[in-house]
Amino acid sequence: MNNDNINDLTETCSIRFSKRDLELLGKISDVRGCSNSDFIRSLVRASFKKLAYLKEEEKKAVGEVCPLCGGPL
Repeated sequence: MNNDNINDLTETCSIRFSKRDLELLGKISDVRGCSNSDFIRSLVRASFKKLAYLKEEEKKAVGEVCPLCGGPL
């Protein structure tokens, strides 16, 4: 993997939610000022960091806040 392309959004993933969870996701994303996809990506990256699956430089890149909306991860 080329580190220059680490954040390229070239792959897709389809997931299913309950109606309630999807509505809640939409509300939270709206309040944070980002899209559902951006919010989910920030949560996944924060989980990778918490579970220690990232290299040190990737952990620093994830940070402590969502880069899009500034909300805490």
